[in-house]
Amino acid sequence: MKGSNDYTEVLEEALSNYRNYLETKLLPELQKNFRVYQSIFENLYNILLRKALIKENPYKYEEKITGIAVPRKGPFTDAEKQTEMSHRLSAFHSQIDFLNNYYTMTLDYIDLKEVKKLLGIVKYIDWINLSERSVNNTTGTLAEYLERIKKGNDSLASGIIKDTTQQLSKVTVEIISILKKFIVFHKENYKLEFRKRVIPSLQNEMQNITPEDESTLKCAKKIFIKEMSGYPYYPDLVKEILSEDYTEDHEKLKKAVLEKITAADENPKKKKKKDPPLKQILTDGLKILGASGINLSDAMVKLSSNSDALENRILTLGERFKLWILKAIRKKETGKIYEIEYFNAATGAGKKEKVNFELFKKTVAGKTVLFSKILSKTTPLYKRLEMASEEQLLDLLNKNITDLQKIHRRMESLHTYFLSEVSREQRQKLKGIKLELGAVKNSIIKANKKRYEYISLKEEREQLKKLGIEDID
Repeated sequence: MKGSNDYTEVLEEALSNYRNYLETKLLPELQKNFRVYQSIFENLYNILLRKALIKENPYKYEEKITGIAVPRKGPFTDAEKQTEMSHRLSAFHSQIDFLNNYYTMTLDYIDLKEVKKLLGIVKYIDWINLSERSVNNTTGTLAEYLERIKKGNDSLASGIIKDTTQQLSKVTVEIISILKKFIVFHKENYKLEFRKRVIPSLQNEMQNITPEDESTLKCAKKIFIKEMSGYPYYPDLVKEILSEDYTEDHEKLKKAVLEKITAADENPKKKKKKDPPLKQILTDGLKILGASGINLSDAMVKLSSNSDALENRILTLGERFKLWILKAIRKKETGKIYEIEYFNAATGAGKKEKVNFELFKKTVAGKTVLFSKILSKTTPLYKRLEMASEEQLLDLLNKNITDLQKIHRRMESLHTYFLSEVSREQRQKLKGIKLELGAVKNSIIKANKKRYEYISLKEEREQLKKLGIEDID
């Protein structure tokens, strides 16, 4: 009999090892890749919002998501383009956020049906073949929007678009590769259960089991419904099982299956993957900060507009008197001086600070220029960074993280100040900077992670050197 118990035992052991490989190695990698995907996509999404090519969904954060669902597809007219793309990209952004914050990332939960949904999400926008000629309507229109920005005068936005689309293409390939391995596991695990529960009864009921014979398939399905209640019935997989157990090529087919699920164990003595060069970690941290330049610029434009609205508002008699008193007190101070308040995390108390708005604008503009030079490979600064020592790069990263934290704090406090100084009616006319502040905060957090990663690896390597272990890579 070709469908022997020996193969079932070998398959069961191989699947157990493959499960361990997926859960310990690939599942964490999948989670990491989805987080990276979200981070990169958000940069692109924010640029599209800033350029007013799409609009933010005002009800986005009120919508309740309970599971993975691919946003709507299909054609739309030119008149519907902005509305439809705004809705689709907002829904897509929410799905990616749900994946990273609420989705159950376990091998058992991500079964064949869930894998299909995840593939639908990750393939929703075809980053690998991003083209205006794409048959995918969403992809084609997005490519059109991005090309329009790249042809404009915003070189910083163009640079970010080029980098992010390349990164999204790369991470998409990695996610799909992992999900395909999940498919292999679940298919072979399904086939294993079928062999254990259905094949014995099928052998008892039929003397000659023929994979393509209709009576064999009907009998197999009948037993399946009884013995594997709750499992979906996959006719193609059932045919695969019968072919692997009851055809002339059964040995060859079984060998191919085992090779698929033991591929993870190849080259077990392969050299451990090297940690990234220490200088590269610091450079990556600076590039992360550099990407926030566009958000700083956008936030400053909105704050300037809010400042003008505050200065040009119609004043009451009491407000004019208060302003006269303030000017008398600040005789030596020039320009717009705003007294802001913020929470000091170190002392746990509120703290006040006077900000010269015009000087602050110049500071932010200078930082934006610096960040754009860090990102551009053609600038002299970029070339100097390549030649800089680790100590110099660490100092530069430390300084810019501190500077960006201060800018973020002042921007947030200035926005709160402007809201508090105008009437309720005027408040609705002020421009919000929530998205920009969130993006800047995200950059600070990620750059800090790079800094701590560098410090940790540096200390680890120093300790290994003290122990006489030189070949630490």
